[in-house]
Amino acid sequence: MKKLLLSLLALTTFGTANAQLSDGCKAENFTFTALNNNGQLVDLYAWLDSNYYVVLDVSATWCGPCWNYHNTNAMKDVYNQYGPGTVANKVRVVFVEGDGSTPDAAMSGGTGSQGNWLLNTPYPMCNPPAASVNPFNQNYEIAYFPTVYLICPDRTVKEIGQMSAAQIWAEINPTPQCAPKINVDVLPTNVTGKLISCTGSYNLNLTLKNRGFNNLTAATITARNGATVVTTQNWTGNLATYQTANTVLNITGAAAYDSLEIEVTAAGDQITSNDKFTVYIDNYTAANASSLPYNETMDAGNTMPSKLGFEDVSALNLFGFYDGINGTTKMTGATGTHTKAAFINFYNVQAGNAGTMVLGNYNTTSATNFLYLDIDIAYAQYTAAQPENDRMDVMVSTDCGATWTSVWNRSGNNLKTTNPMTSPFIPTAANQWAHYTIDISSVKNNPNALVAIKGTSDYGNYGWFDNIKVAASNTPTSLNEISLAALDIYPNPAQSEINIKGIYGDAQFTLVDVLGRTVKQINAEGINNNFRIAVNEMTPGNYYLKITQAGNTVTKSVVIAD
Repeated sequence: MKKLLLSLLALTTFGTANAQLSDGCKAENFTFTALNNNGQLVDLYAWLDSNYYVVLDVSATWCGPCWNYHNTNAMKDVYNQYGPGTVANKVRVVFVEGDGSTPDAAMSGGTGSQGNWLLNTPYPMCNPPAASVNPFNQNYEIAYFPTVYLICPDRTVKEIGQMSAAQIWAEINPTPQCAPKINVDVLPTNVTGKLISCTGSYNLNLTLKNRGFNNLTAATITARNGATVVTTQNWTGNLATYQTANTVLNITGAAAYDSLEIEVTAAGDQITSNDKFTVYIDNYTAANASSLPYNETMDAGNTMPSKLGFEDVSALNLFGFYDGINGTTKMTGATGTHTKAAFINFYNVQAGNAGTMVLGNYNTTSATNFLYLDIDIAYAQYTAAQPENDRMDVMVSTDCGATWTSVWNRSGNNLKTTNPMTSPFIPTAANQWAHYTIDISSVKNNPNALVAIKGTSDYGNYGWFDNIKVAASNTPTSLNEISLAALDIYPNPAQSEINIKGIYGDAQFTLVDVLGRTVKQINAEGINNNFRIAVNEMTPGNYYLKITQAGNTVTKSVVIAD
């Protein structure tokens, strides 16, 4: 299963795309084995030390634009005219498959590939395993395919893009257009600190990366709220190029801020555009905990409801909000009308990545017996042949997110609510949603309980959630009783059929008249949200509908009209 890294679907997301490696940064060495040329060993530094210029094409076999560029023969012509065995003998060319999950067979036109990449290709074509190509992609900051770099003998990198052979040669001859060296550049990355404050302090875990040719020995970390400096901290160490160091920035008074700008600088830093980023702080104190019941339809505003927040920075790229009422592409909700909803971007996020979004903090002290979460979920896998196992968890915490407990999870076939599709999934019908009532009683009777959704990507399709309700029930003693009590039964009065929405699994339906006589009984198995009972043959009048599931029964009054 392969997709373009960026979806064509315009959705509102949080976070920004990675930039490519800056011109003048140092090329990290790599040694890969080619699938062609009798298994040629490609050693970048050996080429550079021999005074060759290297054209590096990082592509993916499933990528249409990559295949189109490959078929311009620009790489082939540069190699044949200026590569090994030519009079010039000044250039080396290498192709690197940037998707670590690509099998070797795809390079020859196998399943999922755009074509036979090896056919009549004279320069080395490499398909490194994930363990090798993933760190390679990180060091070369590959954000999209194809990415084409020119690497000069002084080991500086310059992105040249999809140039013709003549244009590439003009970069090298007669006067090489190598980029000036970036000797000093510090990059803050991998912000993993939790973005929750309940106590007024906030520990931000971040990683400093040296992108310069010189060793990095010192940096300054500054947190600002607007123009006001909140805190400053110095870091010292000794990092070679592309080495990293972890550090913790302690921010006091975090409950006063919704976001902070973090800046990391070093003396003589030559690239300042990558020094700053913003962290978003969600303040979940007991004082602002919502009372029960809490309802959120997401339809009131134009952005993600303020109650919802991110537990970690990875969620910034995984979660988002879409206006399916006013947006170009309408979205049908669980009620059959257009709706706004939050999404989990499994479609664009590579397998294994995960993130957590807090659904809010709640004062559950009124829930002395039973506490539950109602939520509508829609999800489609990407492929039917090899279905993905994207996963959703409902998490709870009573210690401000220091620890989380999963109380409910579904993935893959158990999560899907409609058939797989290769286009980005936006629900278009009410029956593409499933309603869940989830037992969260483990955080009942608590002044500040947090509830969250965790998404773990398997690179499938979009998952959606909407209509959040957190409520206490002091009468039912089981989840089945709550689920049954929350059923939507319509129309009432009914003429031809009665619809029951919000029920799953096996259940028994019994219609009883006012004299207590059973007039209709149905035993149903494997119900998925909706069940219909035909009543067009029944005598008009008042009846009682008894629904029994797992030993629990709920009775609803219904009217059958003429």
